[in-house]
Amino acid sequence: MIRKLLAILPLAISSAAFAANSSSEGSEYMHQAPAGKWEVTPAIDYHDYTAKVSSGAKTDVSGLSYGVKGEYGINDMFSAGIALSASNDKWKPDSGSSQNASGLNNIDIYGLGKYDLGMGLLRYGLDFSISTSKVKIDSTSSLPSNTDNGASWLTPFIGWEMAMGPGIFGAKFSYAFQLTDRSYDNSSKEKGINAESLSAFYEWQADQAWSLGLSLAWNSVNGSKDETGAKTSMGHAGLFVDLYAPITIAQDILLIPNVGWGDDGNTTFFGTNTNTVQKWNVGVAARFTF
Repeated sequence: MIRKLLAILPLAISSAAFAANSSSEGSEYMHQAPAGKWEVTPAIDYHDYTAKVSSGAKTDVSGLSYGVKGEYGINDMFSAGIALSASNDKWKPDSGSSQNASGLNNIDIYGLGKYDLGMGLLRYGLDFSISTSKVKIDSTSSLPSNTDNGASWLTPFIGWEMAMGPGIFGAKFSYAFQLTDRSYDNSSKEKGINAESLSAFYEWQADQAWSLGLSLAWNSVNGSKDETGAKTSMGHAGLFVDLYAPITIAQDILLIPNVGWGDDGNTTFFGTNTNTVQKWNVGVAARFTF
């Protein structure tokens, strides 16, 4: 049966969006703040995860994530930012007690860069996800009652994009390293977790007022071990599709709705027999530039 459930990084704060500007400014899938400008992006997202084990039993995890990120364009090549978010979820297993989980998620500090190759843009970046709390396990349900990951992570990425037809085509690869053991308030720990993601996207600019983007990502999360080396989860892998349609509301204000479905690579861990993790979500963000 399901051992422990834990969701991290539900920071869907416009990670995939397409600015209604000329394609020469680059994609929104790998967007970064322009030189000398601040960007503030609040967002809210409804999500529903379903995890199934080989026996057919499943657990649903649904709720809201909400947060804000701030980013500053240092120069034409580099920007840096911070993202804060919280979640309010309900965990519902096939059998046993349900559990509410709420609170702050990991804090993300990140840097982004780009380099003009002539035949497109090279994109790269580094995200440092900081855990500020142990995972709190409810004694009755044996499920998490908070949403902090319990571990800190380092995620570099590299990508490339180029103008193609009426829009932009690109690809991105990222790899998340677990920097610290995941700590639980019952003194147990998990380690050895890594996650990778390979994605491709195309963003079509309808006109100067709105755009439409579609991304397809292959996400893979490996299993974990406890402090003795015993296996605690087997991990999961699958495709995730994201559709987004940013709309220019006013000068320097962009509204970014999106909807997604599949395995988003979220490091949500279940029992050792888990073989499927699926998610669907719908959300909206608003980006203010000044």
